Amino acid sequence: ILWRSPHGYFARILIQNCVPCHYTAYPCYDTMHSAILEQAIIDAMTKGRDGLGCVVTFAAGNYSGVMDYPGNFHDDILTVGSIDSNGSKSSFSGYGTKLDVVAPGSNILSTIPGNSTGQKSGTSMATPHVAGVAALVISKNPTFTRLQVVTAIEKSGKKVGGYLYKTTSGRPNGLWVDYMGYGLVDAYAAVNYVPDKILFYEQHVTTDQIVQGRKVETKNVTVSNNAKLTIIGTESVTSLETLHVNAGCKLEIRN
Repeated sequence: ILWRSPHGYFARILIQNCVPCHYTAYPCYDTMHSAILEQAIIDAMTKGRDGLGCVVTFAAGNYSGVMDYPGNFHDDILTVGSIDSNGSKSSFSGYGTKLDVVAPGSNILSTIPGNSTGQKSGTSMATPHVAGVAALVISKNPTFTRLQVVTAIEKSGKKVGGYLYKTTSGRPNGLWVDYMGYGLVDAYAAVNYVPDKILFYEQHVTTDQIVQGRKVETKNVTVSNNAKLTIIGTESVTSLETLHVNAGCKLEIRN
């Protein structure tokens, strides 16, 4: 995990694959459990990216029915399982109530020690696919919060493998199943989930509010009751009509 605690800056995407634990007889909790590690993960998810939150991805582990640590310790971690080339759960892939999505993790061509390449299998091979998709979502809208990025990934998951996905308590982003989570991560669909433009129309702002997006367009907006309206457009902010800011109120527009 990369972070500089004095300033609260964190890496955009954090990946931890529990490699040392692959050679133990039991999942990583016994050998890796750390309150310092857990607090660092929480800080990244809540304080990273200047308060927008980092997307933290972890492997589900290679113990089939047992979910691995630290991917299973916090609900806000995006925990990733593995599928094979047929779209079915890899035989080794951890699964359960904490699983969020899956990605290809069986026989994945990768670099290996000795300046070479080879095929490797594991949820550690699947997890970087999801981190990459998170980076693509953020590249389309750098103002997306951690929750917005995760929502885009989970809502766009493809229901593969022939499993019975269903409505599940505590899983608000669509149909879910414990073997596959929300399904196979879909880069194209996740990026398309991000709107190209935020339309802020016909709004009467009476409490402090932040509107943010790559492009923001406003129309017929009034600010009153000593409220502050902050509009953040990383690429552009366009007003189709005059914004009405009453006495004692504040309007901030920035990129």
